[in-house]
Amino acid sequence: MTKSAVLALALFTLASLPAYAYVDNRAGYSIDDRKPQIIIRSSNLYAFIDEDKNNIAVHTFSAAEVEALTGVKFSTAVFLEEYEKLALLQRSQLSLKTLPIPLLDLAKYQNDGQKLFLSANVGEREADIRIDKFNKLKAITLSYPADKERSTAYASFVSDNDLLYIITFSDNGMDSDKLKSEQAEDVNKDAWQQFLRSAKTFKTRKPKTIQTAMELQYYDSISKNTVKLPSDWVYVQANFKDKYNQGCLTASVPLDSMRGLVKIIQSDLEMNSAAEIKSGTDAILDDDSVFLAVDGILQRRRQVGQKIASELDEVLFTASLKIKEHEWKDLFINPESTQFVLTPMLEHSLQRLKYFNNDNFALNDYVYSADINDSDLSIKINSNISLYKDNDFDTLTQIYCTPKNQINLLLYMQKDTVNQQLDMMEVQKNWQF
Repeated sequence: MTKSAVLALALFTLASLPAYAYVDNRAGYSIDDRKPQIIIRSSNLYAFIDEDKNNIAVHTFSAAEVEALTGVKFSTAVFLEEYEKLALLQRSQLSLKTLPIPLLDLAKYQNDGQKLFLSANVGEREADIRIDKFNKLKAITLSYPADKERSTAYASFVSDNDLLYIITFSDNGMDSDKLKSEQAEDVNKDAWQQFLRSAKTFKTRKPKTIQTAMELQYYDSISKNTVKLPSDWVYVQANFKDKYNQGCLTASVPLDSMRGLVKIIQSDLEMNSAAEIKSGTDAILDDDSVFLAVDGILQRRRQVGQKIASELDEVLFTASLKIKEHEWKDLFINPESTQFVLTPMLEHSLQRLKYFNNDNFALNDYVYSADINDSDLSIKINSNISLYKDNDFDTLTQIYCTPKNQINLLLYMQKDTVNQQLDMMEVQKNWQF
């Protein structure tokens, strides 16, 4: 093959992808996520909030997993047979609900104990069924129209390469005033068009068989670092930017912990969408500092906080920030003077925190180091803390700053009664502190 032919093929491949496509080579698909503010990813899931604050998630199931959940011996050919049955009903002007289709039993996928499934709060609403084509892929969609309390929601089933994909959507821009009026139908039509905008960018490809063990990892766009996680973990990442600052925040937990947290968030905090969770987080972070925010949570939500602490076995939190405050550079003009002030200030702060131990939070023990030169400042704290008395965690905190107004933070917590899953030496190496 000539060089020009190779170049043409490469350009064609790039041109065939959406401008902001998320690509999952293992699961064999791509979807346009339009530079989302928040994403959630696990071994079988990619979810994001789009520019209109809608929740969109792609869940992937193998043929064996579908059969175990539904009792249907699955393949793409079986899926297409079900689609054609519905198409025949539609051509005959009969209701698509005429035939029971076990493959579309959404509750069975939601209750899968081995996977993370994110869907809208559909409650007891009965779904309408429609058939469509997304980018030439035949799709069967369960439609849940909005009511006075819940937003429009969809769950679309698509199959290729003997894999089943379920694309879920929740409209978080619901206009409650319109729903109370005669314009409710227009709201649902608008939601469908917003869903189609993403669903029609969904493309499949032959999944890549990778011989190495399944690995989950995330990329921090500010620090330019990659963090590797165990395959049975989940991470949530948020990016923000304004005229003063920009940042990337990522929280990672084991899949079992995330399932427990989702139940708590939905039942106790009554949050059923990523947008609602983001709004709640924004309200918390309006406080002066993270410590005040955490203290506020513990005071206002003690019972919920106890449940959350009991669910957490291991947690990794990383954050990277770029700030435009020029005063930040003053710390590095005279490193010796900064060191002289920094060390006793850190010791005083930790001592005060330990002195003010209470039933919600206790700092049991700690060791720390603080170092600064003209190119960077680093703080490292190893500690043992108690949350609600019954939950003891060993923690590692690292803060790294540069004169270029960049701050990197790493916080790791491990309950001292569980085995560590993360290779923290590798994580710290990749995070490049």
